[in-house]
Amino acid sequence: MLLNMLVDLIRNSIEAMPEGGTITIATRREGRRICMSVADEGVGMDADTVLHASNPFFTTKKTVGAGLGLSTVSGILSRWGGSMDIQSLPENGTTVSLFSPYRKNRKPPPSPSHRSNPGGPVSGYTSAVNEFTRACKENLPERPILISEERIAFIREMVNDEMDELEEAATVHDQADALVDAIYYICDFAATHGINLDPVFEIVHRANMQKVVDGKVIRRDDGKILKPKGWEDPGPKVAEELQRQMDRGSFN
Repeated sequence: MLLNMLVDLIRNSIEAMPEGGTITIATRREGRRICMSVADEGVGMDADTVLHASNPFFTTKKTVGAGLGLSTVSGILSRWGGSMDIQSLPENGTTVSLFSPYRKNRKPPPSPSHRSNPGGPVSGYTSAVNEFTRACKENLPERPILISEERIAFIREMVNDEMDELEEAATVHDQADALVDAIYYICDFAATHGINLDPVFEIVHRANMQKVVDGKVIRRDDGKILKPKGWEDPGPKVAEELQRQMDRGSFN
């Protein structure tokens, strides 16, 4: 994602210097933050343009849809707990600085040959995933849907952020919040691209049951949408729903 941001800023600088010029890329550490800046010698921007440069849908480009856009870059940085700063004057170039919290490198995931219990629960999950994949392929759109690299990168970043929050969560509510958010991003992305998600609810429910499955789709008339598009904190509702499921014996 950081590479995508850098490429986007460099593209902006190139477009601002149609007759050529120098682009300076610099990195530095400021306390607990890392800063990456891209400076050019281009046409620059006036104060009003700088003020609105990171607003959604604002652009001075003739070609709309090129790159992530400064609003997306700013939004991603905000998710990281960072920020973006723009310094520019007409005919005096532009410097865009991206600030992100400093985080130590994580340990790489174990290789397949070092993962424990290769024939245990993983096999069961693989079987369930294969079953789910087959079911979801029913009634797919006839033609592939164009998905931009920026859209894929955005979804990947959002899900990775939620997995980070899950790893760092100290309470059940925080864990539930991170999981629900990650599921929401993935399901929303899949549903908007014509993938039938109905089978996942039956398969996941069945995977957590020890009693015989009669083959009927399990539905609840009193189900609730825990993650509507209008944001509200899902944590308390998730905890309440989990408790109700346990009281009803749905997980036994």
